[in-house]
Amino acid sequence: MFLTWPWWVQVLAILAVLFVLIILINVLLIPFGIIVNRLTSNREKSLATHPDDDLIGRVTVPIEGDQKGQVSLLIPGGTVNLRSAKLYREEERAANLRLEKGTLVVIVEEKDGVLYVIKADLQNKEA
Repeated sequence: MFLTWPWWVQVLAILAVLFVLIILINVLLIPFGIIVNRLTSNREKSLATHPDDDLIGRVTVPIEGDQKGQVSLLIPGGTVNLRSAKLYREEERAANLRLEKGTLVVIVEEKDGVLYVIKADLQNKEA
């Protein structure tokens, strides 16, 4: 029956079928893609991969007292992730300690998208 239709109707029918197939594939694949993205997203994961791991960063915008600065995370593979940061220790904030640009820091924790850091003491780190 399809072959008895005029050629232009056949072409339109084929295009309509392809359009419907593309829509169905997209409707099925978009939710799958969203699920995969959420499962593999680093945003929801902890900063450290192991409790004993120290995440090291470098100050890019000075941190002083209770003011926020910025830290670039030193991630394996050479990628850099800039994040907002504050001093972790209350006594350092009260003493108005200043961490200059380029200072290495250890990320202690993250709260509400802000990293809390202490100055890295790499000489006392056990091997």
